[in-house]
Parts: sequence; C-alpha cells; structure tokens
Amino acid sequence: MHTRIVFNFLAVFAYCLFSAQTYEIQYTGSYNGKVSTDQPSTIIWVNEKENFILNSTIKEQKSSYPYEITKVEKPSNSIVSYAFLKPGSIISASDTESVGKQNFELTNETKRS
Repeated sequence: MHTRIVFNFLAVFAYCLFSAQTYEIQYTGSYNGKVSTDQPSTIIWVNEKENFILNSTIKEQKSSYPYEITKVEKPSNSIVSYAFLKPGSIISASDTESVGKQNFELTNETKRS
C-alpha cells in the first residue's frame, strides 16, 4: 500500500512535470566543509503551478514511516503538508496565511560557507 500511495503521488507530479517546465533543486547539508552523509538531501521540485518539498529517501521510495511531503500551491501560496503515518494512513493540513506574511528583500549579496 505504501508503494502504491507514493507511486500515485509521484504520478501526479509526473503529470505536472509534462504540463509545465519543472526543475529539481537538491540541497545537501554540510558541517565544517564536510558533506553530511547521515541525512538525506532535501529535494525541491519547482514549476509555475506548485512546488514540492521532500527528501531523497522519499523520492527513491526508501523512506520509513512516518514521513512528510509538502506542496506550495501558486499563485495562492497555500501550503499543504501530507503526512504519511503508516500504510493507508495519510493526514494533511493546509495553511493559506504563512507565506503571505513573509517579506523578502532581494539583494545582490551572496555568501558561500
């Protein structure tokens, strides 16, 4: 059942992938210049309609329960979090206000650590 749910979720994403230009961004953690191998990478799938936030273990369908996938819907900037608690047990929560309350200031500064 777990594989079926993840497969269905990834199938919906694949549909979005073909209907809009989608990019995958991968973040890896590091400490003192060394990449952390004990934590999975964070994966962001981005397109003009929505963003998905998950980790590499979930993407590879090797995650154990519980785990979470977050979706940011555009242009409303609604956040929907899906928690997979156990096989066949999923809950979700939606937040329509958090992103709208954030203020971002774009600058030309960069930092690499």
